[in-house]
Amino acid sequence: MTKPDAQSGISEATAHARLAGGVKTVVYRALRSLVCSTCARPIEPETLFTRCALPGSTLLIMPQCIECVPFEIERENRARSALVRSLLGVPPPPAREIAAKQTGEHPRDEAGDEGEAAKVRREIERRLGPALRRTRRTAR
Repeated sequence: MTKPDAQSGISEATAHARLAGGVKTVVYRALRSLVCSTCARPIEPETLFTRCALPGSTLLIMPQCIECVPFEIERENRARSALVRSLLGVPPPPAREIAAKQTGEHPRDEAGDEGEAAKVRREIERRLGPALRRTRRTAR
C-alpha cells in the first residue's frame, strides 16, 4: 500500500443529500480508504459517505458509511444561469434571434450556418479582444 500524498485530502464534499429523517447533510467522496466510525467497515476510495460530529463538538469529522446512515442524494432542479448556458452551448433559437436584432446581424438558416468552432472563436475574440490587445502592448 502506498502512502498518500500529504497534499491530497482524505475526502471532498460532493453533493447534498437528505437523511432518512429528512435532515439535509453534505455527502463526501473518499479520496483514500477510510473506516466507518459507527460499524468499522472500510470506506473504499471513490465511495460516498457522510460525516458526524464527535460528542460535545460541532465539527463533522467522523466518517459514516451509507449502511449506517442511509441517504438520498438531492438532484438540483435550479436552472443554469444565462452565462453558464451561453458558455456551454448555442442559445436556443429565440435567444439567437434577439441577439441578431441587438447586433444588427441577420440570423442564418441552419443550412448556411457556419461551423460551431468558428462561432466560438469569433465570440471569444469579440469578448476578450480588447483585453488581449492591451496585454500585448504592455508586454512589449
